[in-house]
Amino acid sequence: STHRRPGWAASLSMADRRITYYETGNGENLRGWHTGSGMLSWWGDTFANGQYSDAFWPTVDPYRLPGTTASRKVLANGAGGDWGASLPDVNWVGGVTDRKRAAVGQYLKGLSSTLTAKKSWFFLDDTVVCLGAGVQSRDGATVETTVDNRNLGPVGNAPFTVDGSAKPLTVPWSATLTGASWAHLAGHGGYVFPGGATVKALRENRTGRWRDINTGGSTDPVSRKYLTLWFDHGKDPSNAAYAYQLLPGASEQRTAARAADAGWSRVLANTADQQGVAVPSLGLTAVNFWFGGRVGPLVADAPCSVMVTEHADGTATVCVSDPMRMRTSLTLTWDRAVASVVSKPATVASATTGAALRLVFGDLSGTRGATQTIKVRLS
Repeated sequence: STHRRPGWAASLSMADRRITYYETGNGENLRGWHTGSGMLSWWGDTFANGQYSDAFWPTVDPYRLPGTTASRKVLANGAGGDWGASLPDVNWVGGVTDRKRAAVGQYLKGLSSTLTAKKSWFFLDDTVVCLGAGVQSRDGATVETTVDNRNLGPVGNAPFTVDGSAKPLTVPWSATLTGASWAHLAGHGGYVFPGGATVKALRENRTGRWRDINTGGSTDPVSRKYLTLWFDHGKDPSNAAYAYQLLPGASEQRTAARAADAGWSRVLANTADQQGVAVPSLGLTAVNFWFGGRVGPLVADAPCSVMVTEHADGTATVCVSDPMRMRTSLTLTWDRAVASVVSKPATVASATTGAALRLVFGDLSGTRGATQTIKVRLS
């Protein structure tokens, strides 16, 4: 999954029954274990461009890949098997897009562990809203969600600020940030924690060799400095959750302003049943229904991904998908007065307008999870 905006781009790596956790073979990529556990990579047009190309893979902590939820359970090199051997037994991985924004979700099962979680990402204009819920494991190991893990290069002196307070540039430095509302890493971007959160931070120097992760690689040691932010869910969590916003390229001032604007977005749900957000200024409501139910103005009778956007011209776009690729029917209700349906795909068996919009879909199992787009005129 990729998302491109003016000035920045992001890429999301996920695994399911069709896509392996990571690709290893021929003795290569021996510690890429958690790449498919929701790794969120991002770049800027003029900033942080060496992030993943400057000795990232031999020096990064492979248990703390950015965006991932992962167990600290120790894994052997090449764990899970070569090439396409390691496929998690999950179907609900995917989402919807209107080609400008997207709602994406992953039912996560950890590689060689009992870890499970529901993870959602809402890719918007200047931010990615990241939600996690139902994080649980029984391996006797700590589980972490890595907000980010930035490669600061050999020098690594990028200033790091939390709620306006500058943190040390010394290496190593670590802290537990209690009640943090926002954080900013100079030259990279900002992070917002709605309502405040307890996050761990670490500035460290990491040394590795290409040979460690690739049997044909160089034995020369390479070192890079990192700034890591993560949620520590503790050992064997039973129902942990997290929420944060990533703002690539944001200034410290813009990050602080977003954190202070409590009404900019609302988390409508963040449970193992549903995850959703509303952003009034964008006219947007987006929900990943892991199970059917009601979230805000949306009601679905079965698992699906939904994104509704109201436009200034009095129309709205309703995007729906079946990430599990197995729905033979689906009914979606939007509690919003709708005057008429402007356009709909053949998968919509019926559309009822009036005080609410009721869409009845036929067989979606053959759509391969593709977004079904309905355009309506609002009352």
